[in-house]
Amino acid sequence: MKPAIFLPDELGERFDAVAKAHNMNRSEFFQRAGTLYADALERDDKTARINDAVDFVGAQTAAAAAASARALIDTGAWEW
Repeated sequence: MKPAIFLPDELGERFDAVAKAHNMNRSEFFQRAGTLYADALERDDKTARINDAVDFVGAQTAAAAAASARALIDTGAWEW
């Protein structure tokens, strides 16, 4: 695949300089950069879904955990 993209000159020069400093050609630089960015976005999406699920059951789970902990402490089954 050979996509054509527009970059402002300053940005293109910056990317070229960074790629050269790290012994990469332009294609390798954009492949790595795109992969890292896509991975970060996918990770953020997963985190948001997990956070939504935790929020959905959070109050009930927190209350149940607190009650269980209190019962352990009250019965002496767990000492501080």
